[in-house]
Amino acid sequence: MAIHPTKLIKVPPGIDPILATCLPETYLTAFQVLHLDHNSQTRYARSSMRGKSILVVGSMSNNMGKAIIELALNAGVANIFATAKQKHWKTLIAFGIMPLSTEPSEWIQRVEGTIDLVLASNGELREDVEPIHFRALRPKTGKLIMCGRRLAGNDVATGSAERNPASLVCAKNKEQLKMLNRSFSFDIFEQWEKNLELCQKDLVHLLELLQDGAIKPKILDRIPLGKVPRAHELLETKRLSGFLICEPWMVCKKRAVYL
Repeated sequence: MAIHPTKLIKVPPGIDPILATCLPETYLTAFQVLHLDHNSQTRYARSSMRGKSILVVGSMSNNMGKAIIELALNAGVANIFATAKQKHWKTLIAFGIMPLSTEPSEWIQRVEGTIDLVLASNGELREDVEPIHFRALRPKTGKLIMCGRRLAGNDVATGSAERNPASLVCAKNKEQLKMLNRSFSFDIFEQWEKNLELCQKDLVHLLELLQDGAIKPKILDRIPLGKVPRAHELLETKRLSGFLICEPWMVCKKRAVYL
């Protein structure tokens, strides 16, 4: 494969390439949705999101939710709410996160109208986004963003969906239009195509955070090429607490202990 040098990012010496592989999709998505409205002068500041409040839907269901929390803490977010099963609450509280149940009706009155960003990480085996989640957003300025390619579930439509103006006449559909105008579907692969230069700058910043220990991707297992099919089966049926990294050159399959 031939790639032009301007499309490459240099990994600083001392960084484990295995950890670096966790950045271009998961952590870059998390960083860009958190800083969607930030320009180049503010997005890399330590206090880039000071005073903001976010809600992470399905925070412990996949690596994306955990990456969002890590980067939000690093950016100085004032309040981080996260939905999760009760067995994960102690872990969230230890990081200063306010845990919420997976049933929005139990907590929506508590946070209604106070959240700047509602972020839902896409993928299998995670919570759906429902109209009730929009009530958490700050009036006029709050945004709901679905992060990553949708693999399963029954989420509400986002602003990315096609609209039929003729169907937006009755009061119910007008409310739906309001939700569409404040919701977005974010795909990092599209961002690489649209704004390569910004993605490169963001990735360089993430490599610096990785080097400083500000973010710590959890490697669940390193696997040989032959175990990739089994890994996909596992990802479709179970929530994993870390990354599975394929090392095609791996000879000793005994290292792939998780699979």
